[in-house]
Parts: sequence; C-alpha cells; structure tokens
Amino acid sequence: MKEIALVLAVATASLALPANAQTPSVEERLARLEAENQMLRHEIDRIKRTVAGTAAAPEPVAAPIEAAAVPSPVSVAAAPVPEASRTPSARQWTGPYVGIGIGRLSSHYEYGSGSGSATISRTSDARGRGVTVQAGYLHQSGLFVIGSEVAVRWPHNITANVNSGATSYSVRTLDTAIQVKGSAGVALGPVHLYGLLGVEVATMDTQIYSGGLRQAFPGKSTATAPLYGAGVALRLASGTSFGVEYNEADFGLLVGTNTTTMRDTFWSVRLNQAF
Repeated sequence: MKEIALVLAVATASLALPANAQTPSVEERLARLEAENQMLRHEIDRIKRTVAGTAAAPEPVAAPIEAAAVPSPVSVAAAPVPEASRTPSARQWTGPYVGIGIGRLSSHYEYGSGSGSATISRTSDARGRGVTVQAGYLHQSGLFVIGSEVAVRWPHNITANVNSGATSYSVRTLDTAIQVKGSAGVALGPVHLYGLLGVEVATMDTQIYSGGLRQAFPGKSTATAPLYGAGVALRLASGTSFGVEYNEADFGLLVGTNTTTMRDTFWSVRLNQAF
C-alpha cells in the first residue's frame, strides 16, 4: 500500500548516515531502530483500522422504489335497463287499441207473402257506405291471439223499399249499430288472421205508406242479431295496423212484421293504433 511504502522509505532514509557523520554506537542504533519500529507498528495499526473501517462501512442501499400506486378499479354501477316501451312491436299483438273503419254496407230484405216468410215474394237490397269507430284488446300467447272489441257503426244512405205494391209499401232506413265481438286467430309475425263471433244491435226507421200516404206505424225500432265474420291485419313497428274485415248479421224477422227478414253485411278497411 502507498502509506506503508512511504513509511518504509522514511525509515530507510533516516538510517542512512551522511559521509562525515560520526558512526553511532550499536546501542544507539538499536534504540533508534526500536523507536522507528514502534512508529511503523503504530502506522500499520492505523492503516489497518482505516482499511477495516472502510470495509465495514455499509454501502448505501438505494431506497426501494415503491410501485406506482395502481388506482383501485372504480365500481361503475350498471346502467338501469329501461322499461320496455309501451309501444307494441310489429310482432307482438298484446295490448289495447283504438281505430276507425270505412267500408261498404249492404242490407238484404226478403218479403214473404205468408206468415213467417214461408214464401218469398220479393227481395230488396240497400247498399251504401258505413263508418265505424272501434276499441278493443288483444292478448297473444305464442302463435295464438284472442281478443274482444266494441264498435259503433254509422251507415250512410242505406234505404230500401220493402213490400212495394200499387197502393202500400214500406221504406226502411238502417240507422246506428253497436257490435260486440270476440275474436280468435293466429299471428304469423306481423300478420294477424282471425275469425270473430258476436252480437249486433241495430236501430232502423221504418215508414209505411198506404195509398201514397205515410203511416205512423211502426217508426223507430231496434233489432238484435248474431254476428260472425273474419279478418286479416298487418301491424307496423309503431303499433299501427291496417286490415280488412268482413262481418255479417242475420236479424231474421224484423220487429213490427211477420213476413220481412233482414241480413246486413259489412266489408271494411280498418286502421288501428295500439298503445
């Protein structure tokens, strides 16, 4: 080591005597060597301590690098699932609806010459337009659809001459009709095919003329008849449906007569809106 080499060099230099110096005695030389030896020991011990202290000194330890804080996952509440829209789809028929219809209304009269129309001597037909307003409810289960409906129909220009003769005849004008219907059918995607049964209550105004004069009897009357028919409808995604329906009501003998029967038929184009 450099320090030890320096000490030895100093010691060696100190032992070298100048040429003109007096030669020391052996005792002096031994004492001087002993002193220098003592100094070397002290110097060596100091160096050892220095070296030992340096080795023992712990190397600085780098502070551990803390892992970057990872943000805990934020709990995000699932967005609430909105309730199903009340607007029916094109493939679902369940729900209430309202609508209107317009079509061709025909009334067929048969006049019998005998009691109870045993023998038909004359027929008469009245044709015109009819307008309806309807409201109902449908319920679909799989392919099958059942429903109920109430409709009010107003005829236009539905008048027939019945029992026309030389001196007496009657004029019947069909008035408002109320229909209560039940239906059953199948849904083929957006197409609904159905049959219906129900009852129709119709009012009519009957005027009898005799000898060219109008008679008071019987005036306004009401008739009730079984109703049957069928229909088809096509529904759009908005819940609007377009359809065609046929129904027929057979009134049999009319009130106030024992010889005249009536049957009316109605073909209509319908527009309904479900909600």
